[in-house]
Amino acid sequence: MGYIGPSWVDLIPSTETTFTHLNKQLNIIGGYMDFRSTPRSRLVLILITVATLLSLSASLLARSNDSSEPFYHLIARSLPNKPAGVEISDAAQVSHVVVKFTDPAEVRFKNGRLFSRKGLSVAAAEQVLGSYYSTSFKRLLGSQSEAKLDRSREVLQYRSQHELADLNSYYRVEVSSTGEAEQIINQLNTLDIVELAYFMPAPEPAGDIDPPTPHYEWQQDYRTAAPNGVDADYANALPGGDGSGVMIIDIEGAWQTTHEDLDKAVGGLLGGEMYDNIDWRNHGTAVIGEMIAGDNGYGVTGICPGADIGMVSIGGISTTEALYTAVDNLEPGDLILIELHAPGPHYNFESRDDQNGYVCMEYWQANFDAIQYAWAKGIIVVEAAGNGGEDYDDFGLFGSMF
Repeated sequence: MGYIGPSWVDLIPSTETTFTHLNKQLNIIGGYMDFRSTPRSRLVLILITVATLLSLSASLLARSNDSSEPFYHLIARSLPNKPAGVEISDAAQVSHVVVKFTDPAEVRFKNGRLFSRKGLSVAAAEQVLGSYYSTSFKRLLGSQSEAKLDRSREVLQYRSQHELADLNSYYRVEVSSTGEAEQIINQLNTLDIVELAYFMPAPEPAGDIDPPTPHYEWQQDYRTAAPNGVDADYANALPGGDGSGVMIIDIEGAWQTTHEDLDKAVGGLLGGEMYDNIDWRNHGTAVIGEMIAGDNGYGVTGICPGADIGMVSIGGISTTEALYTAVDNLEPGDLILIELHAPGPHYNFESRDDQNGYVCMEYWQANFDAIQYAWAKGIIVVEAAGNGGEDYDDFGLFGSMF
């Protein structure tokens, strides 16, 4: 019997669902014979039923013993290349180190110790990380339960037929200096059980660079037809062209949700804590204003004023957690907007006033893997390229990443 595909809510088919499916199959078999006519026909049907039940029991037993093995073929996930060595600028803003263990190892952290659910040795990793366990080592997506991440992975793998990263294999290590981060990363990347370790600088708002942009609130050229704009005025006149029926989640740092032109933003914070910072707040407010500011006869009018809006702040959580929170609150056809960038490898992750070398957030593997979850669920992801002026086809800097 084939596996009955999971839904978003229930991963494993219920006994009732499974045996309803079995009964349909038996009815089909019975249709080819009048099993009431002879003892031999009845015996054949009984034997077929017993064989089918034994097959089902064996399949479910195997599944309970090894939940990581799906019943369906998946297109293999592309693995990142581990660098031979990492250098981090002394001017980088220290946030944390991310370590991703290999999916087959199923490494977990319980009761203050690392272990592999597949019985592989984690001794070498513990030598590097053991001193951080008590206060500075935790799951990267700690706001989500392991069971929930396991279920959503299997559901979305089944839906997309693509292998997705085990998000429970991601951990973060709080560090106090760039030198400390370099040492940990370069040690971890020599271990076979580690898929990738990397430095995660603090994301920054993609703000104005002097001279500041003039104030254009009264002159929204971008709403007009090409070549000056995106022709939002025309699109809004079409059914659904104003964004009605769609939800957008903006991921950045803060917003002024009580702005008179942003009624839909009130109560829209879905995760994280807003930064108490004027640059973050101004940027976030401007972004959602361009999208969903009310068509109300005053102020500005958004490109898609009919759309619903949600916000997830990276304050207090990682960008990866923010992305997964957005995925968890959206349906197929909805959108995620990532309005973040961070210092990239061009200048060894140095925080710079001119923002040269800043890159998009999917450069970091955990963020890319979370975006894959969004794609698998049918969510459209729009991502800022960053203000760094980088050529993502530069093989020397990025390899084949993009």
